[in-house]
Amino acid sequence: MDQPCHSGRKPAAGTAPVNETTLQHLAGGDRSLRDDLLQRFVESASDDIGSLAASLAATDIQALIHATHRARGASLMVGAEHFAALLDQLQRQPAPAPQLQGILEALRAEAEKLERYLEQTRSAAR
Repeated sequence: MDQPCHSGRKPAAGTAPVNETTLQHLAGGDRSLRDDLLQRFVESASDDIGSLAASLAATDIQALIHATHRARGASLMVGAEHFAALLDQLQRQPAPAPQLQGILEALRAEAEKLERYLEQTRSAAR
């Protein structure tokens, strides 16, 4: 469910890749900290996708499971619920499965949404 962003405006249906209630709770209502946490998550998500892709290319299932678990925990902490759900799908796929590459592409697309969302909510706060 989409939550109002910090500016009080509700994002268009289906566009908010972050549960703002979760993120605001983590930040203690501090707008600057909220933005910093989300920025760090976006950067980390990009690194995590790189690790996942490398693990998948090397068919290193243990590394894939470890990276997926770590990234999923961070996703849930900041309220990136769809990103976490995609990671859960990745973790549950029997390896090697052709669907893994499709899930990885969906994660890349979701990471791009997260980055755009961060910029939009920063702009709305100014």
